[in-house]
Amino acid sequence: MRSGARFFWQLYAGYVLLVVVFAAVVGASLSHTITDHSLQEIRNQLRAKAILLSVTAEQALDDDPAGALQRTIQQLSPQVDTELAVITESGKVLASSTRRTEQIGQPDQPEIQQAREQGEGYAQRFSPELGKEALYHARKIESNNKKIGYVRTALPTDVIEEYLGRVRRLVFLAALFAALVALGLGLLVARRVTAPLSKMTEAARSIADGDFARRVAIDSSNEIRDLANAFNTMAEQLNMRIDTITKERRMLQTILSGMVEGVVAIDHDERVVHMNGVAAGLLEVDASRSIGARIWEATRVNEIAKALTSSLSGGREVRTQARLLRNGGEALVEINAAPLHDGDQELVGAVVVFHDVTEVRRLELVRREFVTNASHELKTPITAIRGFLETLAANPEMPPETRHRFITRAAGQGSRLSTLVTDLLRLSQLESKERPDSFEAVDLREVVRGSVRDLGTFASEKGVDLRYELGDQPVLARSDAPTLSLIIDNLVDNAIKYTRTGGKVVLRAFPNNNFALIEVQDNGIGIDPVHQARIFERFYRIDKARSRELGGTGLGLAIVKHACGVLGAEIRVQSMPGRGSTFRVRLPAH
Repeated sequence: MRSGARFFWQLYAGYVLLVVVFAAVVGASLSHTITDHSLQEIRNQLRAKAILLSVTAEQALDDDPAGALQRTIQQLSPQVDTELAVITESGKVLASSTRRTEQIGQPDQPEIQQAREQGEGYAQRFSPELGKEALYHARKIESNNKKIGYVRTALPTDVIEEYLGRVRRLVFLAALFAALVALGLGLLVARRVTAPLSKMTEAARSIADGDFARRVAIDSSNEIRDLANAFNTMAEQLNMRIDTITKERRMLQTILSGMVEGVVAIDHDERVVHMNGVAAGLLEVDASRSIGARIWEATRVNEIAKALTSSLSGGREVRTQARLLRNGGEALVEINAAPLHDGDQELVGAVVVFHDVTEVRRLELVRREFVTNASHELKTPITAIRGFLETLAANPEMPPETRHRFITRAAGQGSRLSTLVTDLLRLSQLESKERPDSFEAVDLREVVRGSVRDLGTFASEKGVDLRYELGDQPVLARSDAPTLSLIIDNLVDNAIKYTRTGGKVVLRAFPNNNFALIEVQDNGIGIDPVHQARIFERFYRIDKARSRELGGTGLGLAIVKHACGVLGAEIRVQSMPGRGSTFRVRLPAH
């Protein structure tokens, strides 16, 4: 049963009880009062009839002491609906409406005795002449200043009870009618009072279920309307506050979800209350299943659990690092834990923020290696050039042949230095270059022909057969022609350098499903599998002496890799030592 209905029946039941008790009390009191009044009225009527009978009896006795009085009483009794009798002082019945000869007026009867002493008397007793209970009234009479005796009027009590019963029934019906009317009015009043409360109860339930737009409409002008207005105002303010809290919560969730750092928050019982997606990914757990679990149950990373526990127990910030074992290897994360306080500055939990610095550390290592390698590569030709120039300056009398040889070597080192700087600038440009939003359609056959044309002279000088194998149909790719030429030129240049005299380098371009492929194949010295994973690193050389001898800078394949990244291409290598290498570039087809 709804609370509004319960309140209605409680209110109405109390009202019904009050009405019933009031009606019973008032009805009983009214019935008692009317009964007393009716009995008094009956007594007054018996007295009035006795007075009338005494006058009649006096007149009748003066005319005819015997027969006239009896006839008068016989005629008068039906008219007044009362038993009448005239009794002498000695108790003899002179006349009676009951027509009985027995002595019914004995002087010891209570009403006669009271009349003898006080002039009139009342009594309620069993009547032998009537054979039932009756109410008597006796009155002393005199005729010509002579005591005659008494007149007496009587009315059976069953007649009185019948009359009083009618009176009581009338009082009961009136009380019942009044009670029913009161109950009906009470029902309307109770419904009028409880109906707005029921509406407010339903509105409160709707608000509790999330319907903050629910309002209460009350058509009245009393305190109920004021209560409804206050309720509607409260609902509006609550709706505004909930909207504000919801917006702030969504904003906070958006911020936490958009962070590159992992965030985990715990309460004072060390149970997880929040975990964003980055944290779940780093810890390799399910964020939704982790909510409510102990921190050491949600993650097995001891450093994170320990940092949160220390921050929670000590109320201070904790910073540390941890290494996470993942399927892809090992990850290094930095951990920052801090305590959480509520508005009263009470400690309620702790939060940890951690992010993967593996790539940062790797880039730092790559940067250090790059600086070291670049410094070394730049220092070598500079040192050589300086040595040649200092030797020339110190020996002005140096033979022309030796001087020419030194100058030629210095010029070669200068050329190598220029090539190194050029490759470094080109690599820097590729690293800072963003991938274009759109590419043009490039026929790979034209790029291949251009590369063979540009490097044909170098291949002839080296004694390498440089050729291409192309079909008749265009091989179109979504690419950038200059960047693609840079990739092919570096691959072909490397292939020529590391192919022995008499070898060959073959270029191919052909479509493959949704891609376009370029192959650069040689039958040169090949690459050992242990080196194939690192050949695209800066300054990485398999044979440093041979590479420098051939004029390599160790940046060609690094340039190729970054250029492929700009084009969205993929490069792979297949190679066996002594059998040559095949570099394959796959680009999206146009």
